[in-house]
Amino acid sequence: MGNESEKNDFASDPEVIEVANIYKAKQKALAFLRRGQKANIPDKHFRINANQFAELIDFTYVKDNKRAYRELFGENYSATNQQEFASCLYDNAEKLLEMNYIIIDGGNSEARRRAGSALLFRLILCDRWGMYKECSELSHKFQTINADGGDIHRNVIASQLKKYDILFISEFYPKLMSVHFETGSFFDEVLVARRYSHKTTIISFSEPMQSESVITNKEYGVTFADLSKQFCPSQNVLRIKVVPYESK
Repeated sequence: MGNESEKNDFASDPEVIEVANIYKAKQKALAFLRRGQKANIPDKHFRINANQFAELIDFTYVKDNKRAYRELFGENYSATNQQEFASCLYDNAEKLLEMNYIIIDGGNSEARRRAGSALLFRLILCDRWGMYKECSELSHKFQTINADGGDIHRNVIASQLKKYDILFISEFYPKLMSVHFETGSFFDEVLVARRYSHKTTIISFSEPMQSESVITNKEYGVTFADLSKQFCPSQNVLRIKVVPYESK
């Protein structure tokens, strides 16, 4: 009886509870770091915090779309600078998980990759599994019809991409799509399935999204064509514009 009582007293000791909670927090943090590494996020864009993310934001675009962002994040939305906007996104990660798409354009390729990687890792911290893929790599694989024994068949790749909680497709541009290999239809298969499964997809567009760059050829993929007209944020599509970034 005495030993059992001592065990109970030990387990309820505030210092013991604090140490146990710290241990659990560390184990959870390590698990999320491993998920980030498995997500294939580039090392130089790994674990980007809100302040670092803020450096990428084109705040002119944010100001021009203040009403759309308020409709998205609620009446309490009041970002007056890049830092507050970045904090809004990071603090409302669960809201981002309700989005069908997070679209990134502007800046340069490194800025877009960095912003997408930052949001991918932030959403992984919501106890999700994610993956980073270059659009050029996926396009090449979707255009490979015959497996040579070492390559994974494109149907298998499409099936895998549907399963991730968050998927970041980096640097889309129309010329990657071959109409002869039905590349766009394979992307549509993945993106439509993800949308209906309520799984967030992050996509960066290498060309500025404006009226001159709207995609009218549906053979490049109906989803990409529709998203190319997404000039403002909306209920199911978060649009972010970035400024150029140079590695330090």
